[in-house]
Amino acid sequence: MSLETFERLVTDLYEAGTRQIDLVGRGEPLLNPHALEMIACAAGRGMTVTMISNGSRLAERVPGLVGAGLARFRLSLDAGRASTYPKIHVSETAESYARVIAGLANLVRARAGRAAPHVSASFTIGALNYRELVEMIEVVSEVGADAAHFQHVIPLTPEGSATVLSASAREELLRELVPAAAERARELGVATNLRAFAASQPPDPAGQEPVPCYVGSYFAVVLGNGNIMPCIQIERPVGSLRDSGFAQVWNSSPYREFRRAARRLPETSAPLETADCDRCYFRPHNVSVHNVVHPRARIRERSEALLSVSHLVRMSRLDRR
Repeated sequence: MSLETFERLVTDLYEAGTRQIDLVGRGEPLLNPHALEMIACAAGRGMTVTMISNGSRLAERVPGLVGAGLARFRLSLDAGRASTYPKIHVSETAESYARVIAGLANLVRARAGRAAPHVSASFTIGALNYRELVEMIEVVSEVGADAAHFQHVIPLTPEGSATVLSASAREELLRELVPAAAERARELGVATNLRAFAASQPPDPAGQEPVPCYVGSYFAVVLGNGNIMPCIQIERPVGSLRDSGFAQVWNSSPYREFRRAARRLPETSAPLETADCDRCYFRPHNVSVHNVVHPRARIRERSEALLSVSHLVRMSRLDRR
């Protein structure tokens, strides 16, 4: 995305009331040559800017990230051992693991005691790495990062389904591994979302009946090519910045049709044909919204207690202390 397009987008979003932008998904944000200027543009408007990165270009961008106004930086690490890293990040090596960890440590040092950016590492947990939770906590502590965030793998492909934990592995995770990691985090002073992670249900590889969806009312994805997607798990755009401004797309008929169709789930409809609603990343958010909006038709799921209304617009949160 060009800087000019991003600046127009930020203006539209700010005027519509948006106060948070996440630079993440379908690409590495630090590959954009204007990444630091983009952060400064949004932060200069008073927006909270979060970046989620694979760390491949972190080392060369550390000084600029601290000065640009970034509020949160999260490294997608996904491994507690160098030998596991290339099994998950298949184009990388064990040496890459050492390099991205060093970059994260440099970012922490560059903050020089300032609160921002908040620095964390994220770990998508599946069959390849679920026994490394304690090492993951220790890596976060060693680099001086603020927090470790854990999430379940979302099986959207046959390959992804193969990484989902078996029933016995999940039992081991809950019985032994999460408590051990939580204790180690307490010892080292690392904030985590382990309690919420353990309470959440991993997506079923076979899918499950979708729940009514509300993300179309408070969330949008804008791709680098300008396409605007109403959800991270849908392939059909509802409009493009190439044709109009964000505000026009947000208020357009295709977007309204998506919102209506999503709220009618599990009923099927044309606007949701390319959506993976049966393996929804936002399911806990949607259950929480639904139970607030429709208290007499509550959806009873373990995940409903994980999110309060004040957290609904966040992709994730740390456990309360």
